[in-house]
Amino acid sequence: MTSWLVDFGGGPGICETWIDIENVLEREYRQADTGETFRVFFSLIDSGFRTEEVYEFCLEHPGLTCPSKGLDETSAKGIPYRIGVIDKMRYTELKLFLLDTEFYKDFVYGRLARAPGERGSFSVFAGCPRQFADQLCSEHKVTEYDRKGRAKGLYKTIMSGIDNHLLDCAVGNFAAAEIAGVRTLRADEEDD
Repeated sequence: MTSWLVDFGGGPGICETWIDIENVLEREYRQADTGETFRVFFSLIDSGFRTEEVYEFCLEHPGLTCPSKGLDETSAKGIPYRIGVIDKMRYTELKLFLLDTEFYKDFVYGRLARAPGERGSFSVFAGCPRQFADQLCSEHKVTEYDRKGRAKGLYKTIMSGIDNHLLDCAVGNFAAAEIAGVRTLRADEEDD
């Protein structure tokens, strides 16, 4: 999967209200060379903070938004996400996507390691603010060992106090693409 960053709000708080998020979900993006327009057709919203509000928003936008939560555990049998149960009667109809953050961070950093424009790369628009790159590259993978001496790779921030919100957004975006089936499109389908 090749990824292009097509919009960046410019800083923390760009979506300060749920209405701001609705506006992003309703926005049309025009491809410069063809004039073709695109809209968000599926999204994940991290429910680790303001959980009830996220669930309410997702209830109001069924099919377009689903809550997600990152987990620090390794994928079982290569499955990078699973569907969890929300143990609250009002929200039982929602799917809660539990994401293996290590898997998706490996995926993000794998895209960044490719040359710009190469198939499977992560490209940004000209003039993309440095802040985006800084946050996207805010973590690195370290190896830690459990009591039995088994190695486990974990992502840690490079420096304490550094923001990684945009890395988390990229992780959520790749997970949403995979859940929606975008990652498995063939090259000829991508060109359509």
